[in-house]
Amino acid sequence: MEKPKGYFEGGGRLPVDNWGTPLRDTLSEADIRLELGEINPKLAGFLASDGVRYQRPYEEISSRIGEQITENRLETWKKFFQDLGLLWVDDGTLHLTRFGHVVANAYADARRETEQERLKIAAAAVRVLGRQQLLNPTTLNRGYPADCDVLPYRAIWSAINRLGSLHWEELHRVMLRVMKQDQLEGAIERIEQAREKPGYDPSDPNNATENLGEPVYPDADQATRRNTPWFSAAGFGGLLIDREPINGRRSFTPLGALLIPAELAEPRSWEEFGNDQAAWFGYLSEAIDAASEALDEEELIASHLDDEDEVYLEVQKLLTVDQAPGVLFVGPPGTGKSWYARQIAVKLTNGRASRVREVQFHPSYQYEDFVEGYVPDPEKGFKLADRHLLEMIALADKVDGPVVLVIDEFSRTDPSRVLGETMTYMESSLRGVQFYLPSGRRISIPANLVFLATMNPEDRSVDELDAAMDRRWAKVNLAPDQKTVRKFLTENSAPARLIGAAIDLFVALQDHIEVGHAFFRTVKDKPSLERLWESQILPLAKKRFRFDQGALREVEALWAECLGKIDLAVAQSAESDEPQNPPANEET
Repeated sequence: MEKPKGYFEGGGRLPVDNWGTPLRDTLSEADIRLELGEINPKLAGFLASDGVRYQRPYEEISSRIGEQITENRLETWKKFFQDLGLLWVDDGTLHLTRFGHVVANAYADARRETEQERLKIAAAAVRVLGRQQLLNPTTLNRGYPADCDVLPYRAIWSAINRLGSLHWEELHRVMLRVMKQDQLEGAIERIEQAREKPGYDPSDPNNATENLGEPVYPDADQATRRNTPWFSAAGFGGLLIDREPINGRRSFTPLGALLIPAELAEPRSWEEFGNDQAAWFGYLSEAIDAASEALDEEELIASHLDDEDEVYLEVQKLLTVDQAPGVLFVGPPGTGKSWYARQIAVKLTNGRASRVREVQFHPSYQYEDFVEGYVPDPEKGFKLADRHLLEMIALADKVDGPVVLVIDEFSRTDPSRVLGETMTYMESSLRGVQFYLPSGRRISIPANLVFLATMNPEDRSVDELDAAMDRRWAKVNLAPDQKTVRKFLTENSAPARLIGAAIDLFVALQDHIEVGHAFFRTVKDKPSLERLWESQILPLAKKRFRFDQGALREVEALWAECLGKIDLAVAQSAESDEPQNPPANEET
């Protein structure tokens, strides 16, 4: 017997004045995110704890494991991983073995590859979901009005994009009643007006009814079960919209925030397919082609940073929570300033190479090199041309999501002279405010243009960084790190006797000249350590102490002490390897 129009499988009536939920069994826990979940969280925590103190109560290691674990249980896991040859403890500090570094690096590589695949899936999902229609050939038996032309997932995205987040009751009582595209603007405005009222609390049923209207599902349990699938579908199971709400509200994930606004900027309207399912799914398939072309056209580069990297998280907080106009990485040579700036730029742009540009300041760098200036023109002699800053502003105006300008060696010139009036309008409160350039053109700096820069405080020109410029940059200090030196030496299979002596040298040098850990990246044996001393560290010391021979002799004494430790360790090792003859007249 044919089912009456307006009924769905299971016998329930589907109202025609709201979206309803045609699922017989709701999938409130739908999760189709692509994650790398094969590694044991205990192992992941220990792999991230190279150079961490190993002593009770093991707070730092426990935090990196990311779950509750007793001290005794943690010690058991440590013994297990130690027996596997992954790690060891020396003088109260946990260290990864070379095998441990191989596993840690392989896992990091796998995570980066997973991120690339997640981007591909998310791009395709946004294109397909952006075309989904409430009324289509597969939903003709659900009783939707013939003039229903709403695109439900785009409607949810539009609300989140405008409001910043969407409470499940706002979806339930307002958005689910949008049956036509021309009702969408009024629905979002109703939510905006409700939020402006004092005491607005959508979690309170009476308050929600007063401000948002009657519920679609009067039963609260039914409401939750019937609303969640819409969030799950619009967010593609947590890939585009937060899977877990915060105080009942959900927002875009970083991938959603990157991809969805661009989709919403493209005009999309309901199309008639009748009951032709082949044509309908062909229409959806066209979206896949569009997503693939968009990704193929753009070069993607992988970031070598973990999501939980401390420096990355600090920069994220400075840019989003503190709304810093720019972030300046400060530290002596070899501390990873430029590396971090590049990697964080890649991370912020989800690997989109076209959205990252790096420039390097130098003593002759000028405003005309960075903002705007005249360049030769075969026809007119000279013409006004946009330089790096204006080109990145133009790009940021065209796209959604971060665009990053990385300035290396920031203090090797006079930054105030190079940035000119644009320095003022870097301020977060002045983003989007138009101002005049010397040429008479009016521009503004968009909010999505991110400034990252690096600076060595030892540069002589650093004194020229005036207070106004200094105030516009949040500082992230990167110091020489002996844990990273140990990591380099271990990965390079340096002998244990050299590792200890080299680290002692590295630590002792910091009291005289700051030498970054990157200097030791290629050290693997005594000859390579000697080359590092002769070609880099000694010349640096001679330059620093050219007027203080006593200080130079102290640094040279540290090197002599380092060589002595290596030679002594070699001699002791040779003695232990000699066969021991038993004393005369003693039984063997």
